[in-house]
Amino acid sequence: GQYDIGKHSLWALYAKSKDGLASSAAKQPEGKMASFGYYYNFSKRTTFVAAYSSVVNNFVSSFSFNGTGTGTPVVNGPGNDSKGFGLGLRHLF
Repeated sequence: GQYDIGKHSLWALYAKSKDGLASSAAKQPEGKMASFGYYYNFSKRTTFVAAYSSVVNNFVSSFSFNGTGTGTPVVNGPGNDSKGFGLGLRHLF
């Protein structure tokens, strides 16, 4: 959800994936993702953005972020976790 406090906004997101239809319960891929962010609205069209995300995998899952921003997909091995932090400015024309 998102909470607005004047020009400030805080948001959070949580997602969980399980039951990958594997043949054994011991091999089921499961992952959790949590994201937190902050927006500061300089004006109606310009916003500062800060965000942090974390993906936690069990020993057989390999969920990761969608990409690196360069068009190269992020490849994550089974059981590895991903974390990321980003800053930016958004301006609507």
